[in-house]
Amino acid sequence: MVYRHEWKHIINRSDQLVLQKRLSAVMQPDPHAVEGKYSIRSLYFDTLTDQALREKLDGVSQREKDPLL
Repeated sequence: MVYRHEWKHIINRSDQLVLQKRLSAVMQPDPHAVEGKYSIRSLYFDTLTDQALREKLDGVSQREKDPLL
C-alpha cells in the first residue's frame, strides 16, 4: 500500500499570477470570500473523478495516492 505524502512549495509572485490565470479559466469565485478574496494556506490537486475528496468524505483513514499524480 502506498501512503500519501505532502510536498510543500513556496511560489513566487510570477508563479502565483500564472496559476491564478490558469485556474480562473476553470473555477468560479468563492461566494463566501470577503471582498472577493481570502488567504489560502494550502492548495491540493485531485484526480478528475475527485478520488481523494471522495475517500476523505467516505472516512477512509489510510488513503492511497496515485504515483502518477
